[in-house]
Amino acid sequence: SRPRLRRAVAMAEEDEAAVSQRVFGCELIQKMAMMLKLPQVGAATAQVMFHRFYAKRSFRKFDVRHVAMGALFLAAKVEECPRKVRDVLSVYHHLELKRLGMPTEPIDVYSQRYSQYKERLIRAEREILKELGFILYCEHPHKFILNYVQLLTTSAETRNKLAQHAWNFINDSQRTNVCMKFAPEVICCAAIWMAARVLQVKLPSSFDPPWWEIFQADKQQMDEVCAAVTALYSRPKAQYVRLEPDPVKKKPAPAPTAAPAAAPTAAPAAAPAPTQPPSQSPSQPVSERAAAASDDAASTEAAAALAESPAAATAAAAAAAAA
Repeated sequence: SRPRLRRAVAMAEEDEAAVSQRVFGCELIQKMAMMLKLPQVGAATAQVMFHRFYAKRSFRKFDVRHVAMGALFLAAKVEECPRKVRDVLSVYHHLELKRLGMPTEPIDVYSQRYSQYKERLIRAEREILKELGFILYCEHPHKFILNYVQLLTTSAETRNKLAQHAWNFINDSQRTNVCMKFAPEVICCAAIWMAARVLQVKLPSSFDPPWWEIFQADKQQMDEVCAAVTALYSRPKAQYVRLEPDPVKKKPAPAPTAAPAAAPTAAPAAAPAPTQPPSQSPSQPVSERAAAASDDAASTEAAAALAESPAAATAAAAAAAAA
């Protein structure tokens, strides 16, 4: 269907962009290492760190230029050939101006641009260390070349040419991610096999087992390494492209929840019936009610007289007692 075809095309374009940026980053590391006069093992370690970092993180979120600069700065310290921050930033600034087609000039260490470069370098180094879990050991296929070639050839001239061409193929393979997929022995045997094809040197492949199996390499894996390296030669020159970050996916809004059912309310209690004072009880006889009223009136008059004078109060009290 068309939606599936569009998704497949988008994935292919994204993979192509990622491969192009991977090659550009590795080439930038190699150029910076040459200008800083680092040994090849330092550049190879930086490229392996570069590949390992982007195996977990996205090319769209982290700029390949900054990660390449941070990987080279960190690898130089790991391989015990450290370089100053000022030197690394000066080389990066030179290559950046050259890429943009601008006249090259030394960077001012007191400028704002230098401060930005330094901040990006430190941040990239910190991100690499965090993603790799501070596991920085790398085993490169370069160290196997001389031993393997000495066992496969007898002529000193052929040995040197074969070793040099194999070394070049291994350096080119560092631009791809074969260093994460295959063992260094496999990559070394594939590089020797390609160098022998270029130089038309016959290797002792008629023995049983073949020579690559003596070095614990698989022929199928060697063919995959050769295919990856030869595909690299057919690609156009890698250019830096600023990739847009992935759009942030919005979380769907939660479905509205129904209001809880109201609990049944109890019926209001009936109001208590009004009570009548004892003096006005309906069951009391009329004559008793009249007597009680007269007693109340007499008590009121006595209280008023008591308030006026003590003598009058005494007379009023006597009259009330006589009544």
